[in-house]
Amino acid sequence: MNTMYLIAILAVAGLVTVLLRAVPFALLAPIRESRLIKWLDRRMAVGIMAILSVYTMMDVAWSDLQATVPTLVALVVTVGLHLWKHNLMTSILNGTVVCIALSAVVG
Repeated sequence: MNTMYLIAILAVAGLVTVLLRAVPFALLAPIRESRLIKWLDRRMAVGIMAILSVYTMMDVAWSDLQATVPTLVALVVTVGLHLWKHNLMTSILNGTVVCIALSAVVG
């Protein structure tokens, strides 16, 4: 291969990489003041919690009490923590720990 051809390929790849990393930051500045983004910011945590809750509850074997109790207790803990602390990560992390711990004890 020609040396200039390789240099051109590397230059194009480098330019594309820089642009792909820089463009989101350049586009982010005007979007931050958007009313839609502010509305989504306030509502996304609740939406994520609802989706995770429904997804988790879909696979619960409701006839098996050993599987149902840890999941329901973890769901109550997760929702309660979220309503109290308003912190998505704290709620999900603690709810997951409660579910795993109860499943280990009960199961």
